Amino acid sequence: MVKDIINEKLYSNPLQNLNFLDHLTFIIKLILFVIAAIILILVNFILGKFVKSIRNNSPIFFHKFLLWTLSINVEIEGQIEIAKIVTCL
Repeated sequence: MVKDIINEKLYSNPLQNLNFLDHLTFIIKLILFVIAAIILILVNFILGKFVKSIRNNSPIFFHKFLLWTLSINVEIEGQIEIAKIVTCL
């Protein structure tokens, strides 16, 4: 008899290997994120039409807060060049 062996990569949940303090930290960060997201949405909805800086910076703040919640570090390599656009009227 020939047996076919199939190599299966089983998915391991990263939350299974955490201790109590890691779970507690994640839950606290998640609760803070949900509360801050609700406040950010309400402020953006109410004041976003009148204050342009709130409308432009709220997605940036949301993204940074989400990265903090998930404990992700972003490393930027290289230079960022902003092109100057010349418009003719």
